[in-house]
Amino acid sequence: MRHPVTLRPMTLLLHLVRHGETEHNRGQVTLGRADVPLNERGRALYREWLLERRPEQRAAIDAEIAAYRREKRAGKSKLHSGR
Repeated sequence: MRHPVTLRPMTLLLHLVRHGETEHNRGQVTLGRADVPLNERGRALYREWLLERRPEQRAAIDAEIAAYRREKRAGKSKLHSGR
C-alpha cells in the first residue's frame, strides 16, 4: 500500500543587493570586474541594510560573505574568475 506524500511549499528568500559606494564609483571610474573595497559611506550603508534584516538572515548573509572571502583568498572565487 502506498502512503500519500504531503508536499510542503518551499520558501526562497532572495536578496538582491547592488554594490555599495567605493571611491572609484564615487569618482565615476568604470572598472568592470575589479573588486574595489567599499569606502566609509559604502560600509555604513551596508551596516544599515544588514541591521534591517532578521537575525537568521544576518547569520546566513555573514556565512555567504565569509565563504566568498575564503574562496577569494584561495583564488577560487567564481565571481571574479573571468569565467
